[in-house]
Amino acid sequence: MRIGRTFLTTTAALSVATWCMTSPAQTALLASPPDSAELREARVAIAHSPTQSTLWFSATLEGAADDIHVIVPVSPGARVDLSTDAWFEALADTTHTRVLPPQTPPEVTCEQARVPAPGDHDLVGDVDAIASVAPAAPAEVMTLSELVVWVQDQGMSLSFDALSLLADLDIQGFLFVRLRFEVDPGTFTLRTLRVASPSANAKVPLVLTSAGASPAVLRVWAFAEGRANPAIQSWSTLNPADVHWSLAGGVPPTNYRDTLGKMLDVTSWAVDASSHETISRNLPLGSGSSFLPAVVDGYFDRASGYGEALAAPASCIARVAAMEASMTKVGRVCAPGGLVEVSGPACEEEVQPGEIAADDLRCGGIADDLALAMAGISPGSLWLTRWTGKLSPWTERHDDSLAVHDGEPRSAVVVSGGWDSSVCDADAGTAGSTGSG
Repeated sequence: MRIGRTFLTTTAALSVATWCMTSPAQTALLASPPDSAELREARVAIAHSPTQSTLWFSATLEGAADDIHVIVPVSPGARVDLSTDAWFEALADTTHTRVLPPQTPPEVTCEQARVPAPGDHDLVGDVDAIASVAPAAPAEVMTLSELVVWVQDQGMSLSFDALSLLADLDIQGFLFVRLRFEVDPGTFTLRTLRVASPSANAKVPLVLTSAGASPAVLRVWAFAEGRANPAIQSWSTLNPADVHWSLAGGVPPTNYRDTLGKMLDVTSWAVDASSHETISRNLPLGSGSSFLPAVVDGYFDRASGYGEALAAPASCIARVAAMEASMTKVGRVCAPGGLVEVSGPACEEEVQPGEIAADDLRCGGIADDLALAMAGISPGSLWLTRWTGKLSPWTERHDDSLAVHDGEPRSAVVVSGGWDSSVCDADAGTAGSTGSG
């Protein structure tokens, strides 16, 4: 007999209005027994075009629950699949901040000082592969009434707000897909779910997120025809002048994480990175040999390593990267619907004259996420933007929207604004201070 269950509900709305894409996301994490698992990080990627839209979702939780149930609202014609872990790993690797030392040498040095070597940088985030948990049983498609009965049978409950939201979706013709994950006690990451909709105006499921006793991290990646900033909640970008590289030689060597955390205490989102080039180009990091990996390279390489793409992906990487400046629109891309194919408008990949075929963006196996991210958009106009947010304990983030515009790119590479030479000040018997280069 199972001793714990957690019920994680996901929903959102995504619509287009020339320059603005609305994606309200509300949050509900219900546990039985209470506190059997808590959200640690939610990852969401959104791709949106005039002709179709796709949503990717994964989450990391911690606790003693044995079963995690994810309920995904799906619109008519939607197709639900599992994506390769390579997708979010590649997006994270490309957009995780890399902090470089100041461009000028420190004014203060001492015997204890550890001056960074050429090429040294502070990687803010984990880029290692993390084993994910796949659903333990086939997906089940439910009506709202069936979902409510199931929740009651499990000894769970839905809040009035959650029921109202699900009822609104039911009126609009949505069904609900239930996925069950068997997990071991501790920290675990759910396999990436993907919902592809044949219409840009359809509501697309996102994650309903709620923090527990500890803060939870929110990461959002948006593929759009320009820089996509938050349109409703407050947002900001971190000022490099506030970042200092410590000469103490500790790990991590910078105060970037603390600075970001303080900023997220007073603003909802940090826009970490936004660029067109980083989708297809490996960009150098300063004067060293390290580089910021392109999404195209990282995705196909990782998927190949997992046996979920061609064993030799070099030709795929070269073919897709060569389209970087192309203003030819990508044609319709159809997801297979391996978990669920909801009845509704048919999806057919009939390439029209002057369009890029979906197969030109695939690389065998299940490596079709890039094709869906680019669907209906020309590669030359596609940008990738990342936001980071923080849910304080016991709080929820209800909604936001994407305001797409022709803003300036923002690099994921940050040059420290100064040196923290307090290790030398302490050695000299003075009060610690920060010296700038």
